[in-house]
Amino acid sequence: MSRANPRAACLEVLARWEQSFQFADEILHATFDATRFAPLDRALLTELFYGIIRHRQSLDFVIAQLREGEIDIATRHVLQLGLYQILHMRVPRHAAVNETVQLAGRARGLVNAILRRSIREENALRRRLAAAPMDVRFSHPQFLVERWRANFGEAATERLCAWNNEPAQVFARANELKVTRGELLRTADAEPLETHPLMLRVKQIPMDWIMHGLCYMQDPSTLAACELLDPQAGERV
Repeated sequence: MSRANPRAACLEVLARWEQSFQFADEILHATFDATRFAPLDRALLTELFYGIIRHRQSLDFVIAQLREGEIDIATRHVLQLGLYQILHMRVPRHAAVNETVQLAGRARGLVNAILRRSIREENALRRRLAAAPMDVRFSHPQFLVERWRANFGEAATERLCAWNNEPAQVFARANELKVTRGELLRTADAEPLETHPLMLRVKQIPMDWIMHGLCYMQDPSTLAACELLDPQAGERV
């Protein structure tokens, strides 16, 4: 990868994700291994990449409201990149447009016109999106929405789709061989998880926790199997 520009890198990883059978996290981690990003750029790339994938159908719906006819895949990715910043992030509008347009190559004029129009017509676009079918509005497969609707009803399905589009919470388990949960709570923006004495919910993992092995990134549900098994000293499982 030629430069550590998070928006340019996002377009590259989107193209790789579109063209391969690799999982999104594999592609993103390979990008981080190949290119050194500043911490804020790394966070921006992660948010852009996962966010565009998460809202892909709704972004394409908005594109269709602003442009009739076919759009090549590279230009579509650029538009998704710009629209995600405009509709789902607190990036200043001029930065979202200008930084994205610079990456559009020969489609700069088209991308500039569509993104600026999306800002002018944002309220109308949001109303149209709110009236779109649930699978489009929440970017979920239609068959899955129909299955949930049959099993859980309309209102519950809508809540489930909305929840399913939220970024996952981050949990850490204190490594009691080195530190207590209380000690970790005093050093970061974290809160204890009532369901388990070792678990913390954190907004961002401090790098020194990882470097010094003070915690493990782990979902609380994965601890249940070990506790139900209850292995004892000397046993081989």
